[in-house]
Amino acid sequence: MHQAYFKDTGCKHPELLKKPALRADCVATYNAYLLLSASRLRDQMGGLLPIAISEIHAFLEVLGEKDPENRAQFMRLVKLLDSVELQLSVKK
Repeated sequence: MHQAYFKDTGCKHPELLKKPALRADCVATYNAYLLLSASRLRDQMGGLLPIAISEIHAFLEVLGEKDPENRAQFMRLVKLLDSVELQLSVKK
């Protein structure tokens, strides 16, 4: 839809112009979330399961993040993004 609009008009679709942008300090966390989300498990019916805390913990270990406050903040953000995705997947 958006590509056809661009092809026809030479402009971005108006809805894309209103799309919010991530702050620079959030990009790394969002990219990490996408990586963790891609490895999530599914239930027997194919539904999404939450990202396991152990997966987030292992990711932080690989990064070498030792600061407890940074680890807690990262975990809260990933779980928040995860809860939004899970809610949206149920609505589909």
